[in-house]
Amino acid sequence: MNRLDLVYAPALSPVFGAAALPNSLLERFAEKAGLPGSIVDDPKGFVPLYATELFLDLVQRERGQDTFLFDSLSMDPSERSQAQSVVGVPLPEGFTSKEALEVMTQTFNGHVTGARFSSEIQGGRIWVLRTTAATEWSDVWSVLQYNLSIMLAGVRRTLKSEIRPVCLRLPARFSSEHLPEILDLPVELDAGHFGLAFDLCDVIHADRMLGQTSASKAVTVANPLTNNLMAALSECMNEFVMSSPYSCSADRVANAFGLSTRSYRRKLAAIGTSHAQLLSNARLKNACRMLAGQSQSITQVAYELGYGNPGDFTRFFKGRIGCTPIQYKQMHTKAL
Repeated sequence: MNRLDLVYAPALSPVFGAAALPNSLLERFAEKAGLPGSIVDDPKGFVPLYATELFLDLVQRERGQDTFLFDSLSMDPSERSQAQSVVGVPLPEGFTSKEALEVMTQTFNGHVTGARFSSEIQGGRIWVLRTTAATEWSDVWSVLQYNLSIMLAGVRRTLKSEIRPVCLRLPARFSSEHLPEILDLPVELDAGHFGLAFDLCDVIHADRMLGQTSASKAVTVANPLTNNLMAALSECMNEFVMSSPYSCSADRVANAFGLSTRSYRRKLAAIGTSHAQLLSNARLKNACRMLAGQSQSITQVAYELGYGNPGDFTRFFKGRIGCTPIQYKQMHTKAL
């Protein structure tokens, strides 16, 4: 369990669209879980998996409806209209059905770390599975049902078929009243995995070759986390800076990953960075963008980036760029 684990923020979009809860309440739940409150209005980039799974549980408890998170993908109008993606993750084309499910799970793995998806044939069934060991929330019903809904929607959209699952794998038994009708199935217990099985004949019957996309290209394009973890961590820090500029301490961000501050710092060091470096880079990137925009004063930019004293911001900026914020604005004004 790495705990510097991230997940694609748009994967939460159906929850926001279907929850029928005030944005202010959803923002409060997000911040309580450790996420930037801005994720409710603009989910983008990557966010800590630990905080994301805790957020799902908080929303499920507030709604009180046993199957709300499972149903959210069909309740959200935007998600319901998608045919070539699921929760913002592109789905493969140009493969046989068996190959497509393998590529689909590989693509999922490119949008999350800590949890692993897989597709495997066992007997006369094809299983689509996810590991449960990512965080302490990964085996609670709220997190299980949301992932199961993503799996089912992903399979159906990939195969372009309303195929039905034939078996369910769970880390523990749940009362049938918690299960949506389509998941009222025989259950196999597996402490390390959960997922859905589909009849192999049904999958083969849906077999098709769509387009000419190669498997290697599809996986490479669709795996932003696998391709550049550092860039994803930087995006994650950027959201904290812009959403809560005065609450970007190592303690707060470590908590969002479910880590002690010491462990958080150690894991960042192991990949060649630090909290201070990520924070400094995020502030600098946004400072340059805002100063180039010309509409904000130096004081406004400083405050929006979490500096109580504009002089501290000026020293930071000049130390990183080599000129003062005023000089930077002037250079951009002349270039216009």
